[in-house]
Amino acid sequence: MDNKPIPSEINNKSSQFIENNYVLMTYDKIAKNFSDTRFKVWDTAAKFISSFPKDSNIVEIGCGNGKNMMIRDDVNFFGCDISEEFVRICQSRGLNVIKGNNLKLPYDNNKFDFTLSIAVIHHLFSYENRLNSIKELVRITKPNGKIFIEVWAYEQGPESKFDFREQDLLVPFKDKVTREVLGERYYHMFREDELQELINEIDNVEILEKFYEKGNWGIIIQKI
Repeated sequence: MDNKPIPSEINNKSSQFIENNYVLMTYDKIAKNFSDTRFKVWDTAAKFISSFPKDSNIVEIGCGNGKNMMIRDDVNFFGCDISEEFVRICQSRGLNVIKGNNLKLPYDNNKFDFTLSIAVIHHLFSYENRLNSIKELVRITKPNGKIFIEVWAYEQGPESKFDFREQDLLVPFKDKVTREVLGERYYHMFREDELQELINEIDNVEILEKFYEKGNWGIIIQKI
């Protein structure tokens, strides 16, 4: 994989600069191509979504092309993404999706029974932003509600095609046919227990489950 460490001239930039130039702008550019390669719901997420009682209020933050939102039609599923292009794709599919930033979500306190954040928080450059993004997930979730978080893992199994040597990387996205690099995305690869350490900074949650799935660390927490 052609990932590379953050160049020093970029690494010295602000979180806002990196997240704008190497997350938001890249995803707006690659959204159509990215969407064409993303259609399978990950197993643990599918199990979590299947557990929702009928008529529950659900939100996925960083919903991308909305694939996770389409496996249940008996719940009230909302979505939010920072990319205007992903929002357009979702709305063209009839999904209830709006534009929003994980650091300041456009939802009231205690609104949702279940909240999902899949492959999102690893795009945030600073520890503070990663922590604040989780606090926002907690804020919009009802007391006793559950929150599902999954991030890319630094530790990759023997079956993985990835071998990360740094935690902070620029990862290219290539056209699936031509292999042309269409853009680079910033990632922070999470070490084992790093996600739990962030959760431990938040008072009103408890950890229900931790898991490792196909090169990703995941955690399910409950708001108390």
